[in-house]
Amino acid sequence: MHTPHPALAVTIDVVFDDGTRLSGDGRVRDRYGVPMTASAQFKTAWAMPEQWNADSVSLEPWAGRTANLEVVLGTSGLSEEPPAKGLVEGFIEVIVSKRAATVASGMAMPTPAERVDTRRGSHSGARFSRGNTIPITAVPHGFCFLSPATNADDTRWPYRWSAHDHDHGRPLTALQFSHQPSPWIGDRGVLQVRPFIIAPGGTPPYIVPGTEFARPHLYAAQLHGGAFVEMTATSHGGIFRIAADASSDIVGFSIGAPQGAGRVTFHDNGTFDGWTPEGAADWGNPPRAYFAGRILDESSVDGRAVTASGALEVRIAQSFLSVDQARRSLAQELPVSRSFEAVRESLHAEWNGLLSAVELPEASPAERQWRGLADDDARAQIASALYRLHLYPNTTAENTGTVEVPRLRFANPMVRSSPHGEATTGAPVEDGDLHVNNGYWDTYRTVWPALALFDPEGAGRMLDGLLQQACRGGWMARWSAPGYVDSMVGTSSDQIFADANRWAVPFDEQAAFETAWRNACEPSADPRQGRKGIARGRFTGYISSDVSEGMSWSIENAISDAAIGRFASRLAAQGTGSTARWAAYARYFGNRALSYRTLFDPAHGFFRGKNAAGRFSETFDPRDWGGDNVETNGWGMSVSSVHDGAGLAALHGGRGGLRAHLDRLFAEPETGDVAFAGHYGVVIHEQREARAQRSGMCALSNQPAHHIPWMHVHGDRPWRAGALVHRLAGRLFAGAMIGQGFPGDEDNGEMSMWWLWAALGLYPLELGSGELHIGSPLFDDIRVRRANGGSLRVRAFRPHPDAHYLVSATLAGVPLERATLSVDALKGDVELELVFTPDASEAAASPLWAEEMRATLWQPDLTRNGGHPLDSSHAALFDDGAASETALRTASAGWVFSQTSTVTDVTITAAADTAADAYVWQTSDSGKKWRDVATTHREMLIAGRTTPFTFAEPVTARMLRVRAVNEPVTLRQLELFNLGHPSC
Repeated sequence: MHTPHPALAVTIDVVFDDGTRLSGDGRVRDRYGVPMTASAQFKTAWAMPEQWNADSVSLEPWAGRTANLEVVLGTSGLSEEPPAKGLVEGFIEVIVSKRAATVASGMAMPTPAERVDTRRGSHSGARFSRGNTIPITAVPHGFCFLSPATNADDTRWPYRWSAHDHDHGRPLTALQFSHQPSPWIGDRGVLQVRPFIIAPGGTPPYIVPGTEFARPHLYAAQLHGGAFVEMTATSHGGIFRIAADASSDIVGFSIGAPQGAGRVTFHDNGTFDGWTPEGAADWGNPPRAYFAGRILDESSVDGRAVTASGALEVRIAQSFLSVDQARRSLAQELPVSRSFEAVRESLHAEWNGLLSAVELPEASPAERQWRGLADDDARAQIASALYRLHLYPNTTAENTGTVEVPRLRFANPMVRSSPHGEATTGAPVEDGDLHVNNGYWDTYRTVWPALALFDPEGAGRMLDGLLQQACRGGWMARWSAPGYVDSMVGTSSDQIFADANRWAVPFDEQAAFETAWRNACEPSADPRQGRKGIARGRFTGYISSDVSEGMSWSIENAISDAAIGRFASRLAAQGTGSTARWAAYARYFGNRALSYRTLFDPAHGFFRGKNAAGRFSETFDPRDWGGDNVETNGWGMSVSSVHDGAGLAALHGGRGGLRAHLDRLFAEPETGDVAFAGHYGVVIHEQREARAQRSGMCALSNQPAHHIPWMHVHGDRPWRAGALVHRLAGRLFAGAMIGQGFPGDEDNGEMSMWWLWAALGLYPLELGSGELHIGSPLFDDIRVRRANGGSLRVRAFRPHPDAHYLVSATLAGVPLERATLSVDALKGDVELELVFTPDASEAAASPLWAEEMRATLWQPDLTRNGGHPLDSSHAALFDDGAASETALRTASAGWVFSQTSTVTDVTITAAADTAADAYVWQTSDSGKKWRDVATTHREMLIAGRTTPFTFAEPVTARMLRVRAVNEPVTLRQLELFNLGHPSC
């Protein structure tokens, strides 16, 4: 599973005064739940090379004893595997400290919010990510964030756990407003409140080590020099306080944007206002951020610095609309009558409500004596995962009315703004609630299914908020920050909407479907919108390598198309009107989702990009990063067709062939060598992280790999999936105690939710299918409490801790036939009981894994099978969009088959809007006598957009044409399919 990395074979042991050893007691577990033997520590592989690795173990059972501490280097398993080059080198630091009072000794149990250290993931940077997060104190899904900064000049990585450390601690250069969804996207609307002691402008104060309290509802720290700072948040604002140890000492805040940009104006009545600059119009189009504040203590102002004797409190609200709206939000959310403590505790309670959604049974005092650290770590990780889930997406709505009669409005970033003013935005101001800050390629896999699980109503409100992107800008964003950003591949909002519909989340599903149809079937002139290369790709079935990362685009498009097909099928089944239309779309997209198979190269056993002529490149190495693949290599994309597991297995010669490929994938080491950097030219951080994880080519540090271990469910040993996920989830999320906690970028909650789904032993592999695959939970008893009042309890029964192969499953006492859980079953209080074995042969005999898998055949456009256009001048209408500007105005156009053929479905792509009654389909065997044929529905053709239709009855003939009823129609492309009888 992983290369030796002998330098990581390090642990500690304790020899007690009676000669017994810590490692000799099988009850002992470290904070990750691992025994303290050298072999167990190394075998678990939780430590990473090129990183600090931190662990701890409790000596509470031996309180009062004397002992010697030993550092253990190496294990017996490494004795015959010396390092290939030179000596093993590294650094070891061992700290023996007294732990704070425990629950057993009477200390109150921390609340869920108090268990969350928001600095988890901040021990990161551009070179290596253990989360790439910032510590955020905020209202769940609120308008703005509050965050500390250790480098106020860096708005991408403003807080870094270790990079800015000095011998006497890390600097606190600012407390600041933030709207950052990712360091790679960048921040906007940053307003800084820089604390100082004695005088502004000097060396920033340093945090006294061990005093930082970074929680969802509060950030606080003691500063060298004798002062204490803290801040708490509302949706649109925050309170910032600094208090000197001595009441006569001078303290203060300097207020403004990074590098002094923007405007700050102080007024004689203790208020101030101003703005921070807008962002780039072509990178999210962030509007100018206005603010208004109030100083609550007697103070003096010098430039942008506010100084007070002893203590100072400042309250600030932000707005994208105007200074007046910032003042209104300040009055609504942070009136002087509402104390800091009241705001803090209200936010504390709000977070506790959300972070209590997943429960573990309480450990007994006897259990905590041996596993207390592991129990605390598990609870903290669950609460932290839920915290990250509920940070994004974010509302942009502002209450322009009153608390009693609210009126929500927002500055629209989906279209270009007029010049912004000193006090009022130049952006269009709209009614409603727009939600932003989401990279859908990142979040579709795990975040949105989790939101549907935990809070269907809340998820629905946010989905309607996302739909404002298309309502106000014409298209859904691929990355909203807050407007359109040209980043990543795929229009993944398609499967987000489709899956939410399958979970029965309440939202405007028909409007959502229309956005997905546009993404899939209409090219955009703006590279920030829609699918790149789709002008031809919708007809060829793949995106050419002429488009950057074309192969990744192709696979993601196929996943989206499958979801759209399921979405349409469910809309048809719901009988929500236009049933025949939905059914036609379901047939078309369901078939189109299989065209990705043409990119499989059986000679190499991998998916490969093709050029516009349909040819593979002459050279290929699956270890090369980039090129046709986004943030991964050929191995990383090799099993990405999650929507078509049976088809993928068939491409590999059957389920055994797919399993063998996965075995090779996990065995092939990622070297991180620049020789395989591909078109990137340098080793990017994802490649470096993939090497560190020692899981072959399964780079779980990034989203393209998150399905890989689960794809074993489509191989001939499907029970392996759960065991593999259990192992990976159990070892790759270590290090939270030193600001790590993730194996790679924690993007908008996605990495957290991958872990939490693993903790539950479930996974939403095929979005829109309504099924969760069952694996091996990280905990033997775990419960989800849903916001709608229901609950799901998952219980695991194992004869041995290493038993991770599923042999039986019952839901509410009824045996399951397959190792999947239908989302339809999640009504009321349900209990899922799982029985595991360590014996693979016992698992193989389980009926859970007996299901036969059959691949659906892909049906290409029938015009590829021979024949010619009725009119030779119309050849461009059947050329798969090669002549991209084709627009033929004609009275009729059609195809002559080389032999009698059956057609069940067609698509029309018109170059101009065309009324539903302006055209009719006709068939003939001679070309002299034509017969009208009906489609199951009729609809207007939208210019440039491909529209599918199903014939009421299959048409079998030599010729088929579309004819204008009165005026000629202007066409771009026609497609003809045989997808089987529409009643089947």
